[in-house]
Amino acid sequence: MGYVLVLLVVAALLLAAGWRFSNIIIYPKTWTPEEVYARELEAQRFDPAVFAGWPKEEVRIRSPYGYELFGLYIPQDHASKTVIIVHGITVNHNASIKYAQVFRRLGFNMLLIDHRNHGRSGGHNTTFGFYEKYDLKAWVDWVFARAGAERFSAECVVGTHGESLGRRRCCCTRQ
Repeated sequence: MGYVLVLLVVAALLLAAGWRFSNIIIYPKTWTPEEVYARELEAQRFDPAVFAGWPKEEVRIRSPYGYELFGLYIPQDHASKTVIIVHGITVNHNASIKYAQVFRRLGFNMLLIDHRNHGRSGGHNTTFGFYEKYDLKAWVDWVFARAGAERFSAECVVGTHGESLGRRRCCCTRQ
Protein backbone atom coordinates (compact mmCIF):
# COMPACT_ATOMS: atom_id res chain seq x y z
CA MET A 1 0.00 0.00 0.00
CA GLY A 2 2.85 2.43 0.85
CA TYR A 3 4.48 1.70 -2.53
CA VAL A 4 1.29 2.61 -4.42
CA LEU A 5 0.95 5.86 -2.44
CA VAL A 6 4.53 6.85 -3.30
CA LEU A 7 3.88 6.13 -6.99
CA LEU A 8 0.70 8.22 -6.92
CA VAL A 9 2.51 11.14 -5.26
CA VAL A 10 5.36 10.95 -7.80
CA ALA A 11 2.88 10.75 -10.68
CA ALA A 12 0.95 13.73 -9.33
CA LEU A 13 4.17 15.75 -8.96
CA LEU A 14 5.26 14.89 -12.52
CA LEU A 15 1.83 15.80 -13.85
CA ALA A 16 1.85 19.14 -11.99
CA ALA A 17 5.39 19.93 -13.20
CA GLY A 18 4.46 19.02 -16.77
CA TRP A 19 1.37 21.20 -16.60
CA ARG A 20 3.36 24.15 -15.21
CA PHE A 21 6.18 23.90 -17.78
CA SER A 22 3.78 23.48 -20.70
CA ASN A 23 1.98 26.65 -19.61
CA ILE A 24 5.29 28.53 -19.55
CA ILE A 25 5.91 27.44 -23.14
CA ILE A 26 2.39 27.92 -24.52
CA TYR A 27 1.76 31.23 -22.71
CA PRO A 28 5.19 32.94 -22.84
CA LYS A 29 5.78 36.38 -21.37
CA THR A 30 6.01 38.61 -24.43
CA TRP A 31 7.59 42.03 -24.89
CA THR A 32 5.46 45.02 -25.90
CA PRO A 33 6.12 46.69 -29.27
CA GLU A 34 7.50 49.71 -27.40
CA GLU A 35 9.91 47.57 -25.37
CA VAL A 36 11.19 45.75 -28.46
CA TYR A 37 11.59 49.01 -30.41
CA ALA A 38 13.62 50.53 -27.55
CA ARG A 39 15.75 47.38 -27.23
CA GLU A 40 16.50 47.26 -30.98
CA LEU A 41 17.27 50.97 -30.99
CA GLU A 42 19.60 50.67 -28.01
CA ALA A 43 21.43 47.79 -29.71
CA GLN A 44 21.76 50.01 -32.83
CA ARG A 45 20.27 47.35 -35.08
CA PHE A 46 18.70 49.93 -37.41
CA ASP A 47 18.83 53.63 -38.22
CA PRO A 48 15.66 55.24 -36.82
CA ALA A 49 15.92 58.27 -39.13
CA VAL A 50 16.03 56.07 -42.23
CA PHE A 51 13.16 53.90 -40.95
CA ALA A 52 11.05 56.95 -40.10
CA GLY A 53 11.41 58.24 -43.67
CA TRP A 54 9.84 55.19 -45.29
CA PRO A 55 6.12 55.04 -46.07
CA LYS A 56 4.37 52.62 -43.72
CA GLU A 57 0.87 51.29 -43.43
CA GLU A 58 -0.60 49.48 -40.42
CA VAL A 59 -2.56 46.44 -41.59
CA ARG A 60 -5.06 44.35 -39.69
CA ILE A 61 -6.52 41.15 -41.06
CA ARG A 62 -8.60 38.36 -39.58
CA SER A 63 -6.94 35.05 -38.74
CA PRO A 64 -8.71 31.94 -40.05
CA TYR A 65 -9.40 31.28 -36.34
CA GLY A 66 -11.17 34.59 -35.71
CA TYR A 67 -8.66 36.79 -33.91
CA GLU A 68 -7.09 39.91 -35.39
CA LEU A 69 -3.56 39.88 -36.84
CA PHE A 70 -1.37 42.97 -37.04
CA GLY A 71 1.26 43.83 -39.63
CA LEU A 72 3.28 46.81 -40.80
CA TYR A 73 3.45 47.11 -44.59
CA ILE A 74 6.36 49.04 -46.09
CA PRO A 75 5.80 49.51 -49.84
CA GLN A 76 8.31 50.52 -52.48
CA ASP A 77 7.41 52.22 -55.73
CA HIS A 78 7.07 49.77 -58.64
CA ALA A 79 8.20 46.76 -56.57
CA SER A 80 6.73 43.41 -57.67
CA LYS A 81 8.49 41.46 -54.93
CA THR A 82 7.29 41.29 -51.34
CA VAL A 83 8.90 39.66 -48.33
CA ILE A 84 6.97 38.81 -45.20
CA ILE A 85 9.37 39.16 -42.27
CA VAL A 86 8.47 37.02 -39.27
CA HIS A 87 9.84 37.59 -35.76
CA GLY A 88 10.98 35.16 -33.09
CA ILE A 89 9.41 34.02 -29.84
CA THR A 90 8.41 36.66 -27.22
CA VAL A 91 9.10 39.68 -29.48
CA ASN A 92 7.07 41.30 -32.29
CA HIS A 93 7.31 43.07 -35.65
CA ASN A 94 9.72 45.66 -34.26
CA ALA A 95 12.38 42.95 -33.95
CA SER A 96 12.22 42.57 -37.75
CA ILE A 97 13.09 46.18 -38.58
CA LYS A 98 16.79 45.29 -38.65
CA TYR A 99 16.22 43.26 -41.85
CA ALA A 100 14.17 45.93 -43.62
CA GLN A 101 17.05 47.99 -44.97
CA VAL A 102 18.56 44.94 -46.70
CA PHE A 103 15.29 43.96 -48.35
CA ARG A 104 14.58 47.58 -49.32
CA ARG A 105 17.94 47.76 -51.09
CA LEU A 106 17.03 44.57 -52.94
CA GLY A 107 13.80 46.17 -54.18
CA PHE A 108 11.23 44.39 -51.99
CA ASN A 109 8.02 45.58 -50.44
CA MET A 110 8.04 44.39 -46.83
CA LEU A 111 5.40 43.15 -44.46
CA LEU A 112 6.52 42.89 -40.82
CA ILE A 113 3.95 40.82 -38.92
CA ASP A 114 3.07 40.01 -35.33
CA HIS A 115 2.44 36.33 -34.62
CA ARG A 116 -0.64 35.32 -32.67
CA ASN A 117 -0.26 36.10 -28.96
CA HIS A 118 2.55 38.58 -29.77
CA GLY A 119 2.68 42.34 -30.24
CA ARG A 120 -0.62 43.77 -31.47
CA SER A 121 -2.05 40.47 -32.75
CA GLY A 122 -4.74 38.52 -30.94
CA GLY A 123 -4.74 34.88 -30.03
CA HIS A 124 -4.52 33.38 -26.58
CA ASN A 125 -1.46 31.18 -26.84
CA THR A 126 1.63 30.30 -28.86
CA THR A 127 1.53 27.01 -30.77
CA PHE A 128 5.04 27.00 -32.29
CA GLY A 129 3.77 26.73 -35.83
CA PHE A 130 0.54 24.77 -35.56
CA TYR A 131 -1.80 27.77 -35.91
CA GLU A 132 0.88 30.28 -36.92
CA LYS A 133 1.31 28.62 -40.33
CA TYR A 134 -2.35 29.26 -41.13
CA ASP A 135 -1.97 32.88 -40.04
CA LEU A 136 1.04 33.20 -42.33
CA LYS A 137 -1.01 31.77 -45.19
CA ALA A 138 -3.61 34.49 -44.52
CA TRP A 139 -0.83 37.09 -44.80
CA VAL A 140 0.40 35.58 -48.08
CA ASP A 141 -3.15 35.76 -49.42
CA TRP A 142 -3.33 39.41 -48.32
CA VAL A 143 -0.08 40.21 -50.17
CA PHE A 144 -1.33 38.58 -53.37
CA ALA A 145 -4.66 40.42 -53.08
CA ARG A 146 -2.76 43.68 -52.51
CA ALA A 147 -0.60 43.04 -55.59
CA GLY A 148 -3.73 42.54 -57.66
CA ALA A 149 -4.67 39.80 -60.08
CA GLU A 150 -2.95 41.55 -62.98
CA ARG A 151 0.40 41.16 -61.22
CA PHE A 152 0.22 37.35 -60.83
CA SER A 153 3.06 36.81 -63.21
CA ALA A 154 6.64 35.65 -63.18
CA GLU A 155 7.81 38.95 -61.72
CA CYS A 156 5.35 38.86 -58.77
CA VAL A 157 7.26 37.13 -55.98
CA VAL A 158 6.26 36.61 -52.36
CA GLY A 159 8.73 35.17 -49.91
CA THR A 160 9.17 34.81 -46.18
CA HIS A 161 12.09 35.54 -43.92
CA GLY A 162 12.07 34.62 -40.26
CA GLU A 163 14.11 33.93 -37.20
CA SER A 164 13.48 31.57 -34.29
CA LEU A 165 9.70 31.01 -34.15
CA GLY A 166 9.35 32.73 -37.52
CA ARG A 167 11.64 30.44 -39.49
CA ARG A 168 9.62 27.25 -39.18
CA ARG A 169 7.01 28.14 -41.77
CA CYS A 170 6.09 27.09 -45.23
CA CYS A 171 6.32 29.50 -48.08
CA CYS A 172 3.09 29.66 -50.03
CA THR A 173 3.14 30.52 -53.71
CA ARG A 174 0.57 30.88 -56.43
CA GLN A 175 0.98 29.60 -59.95
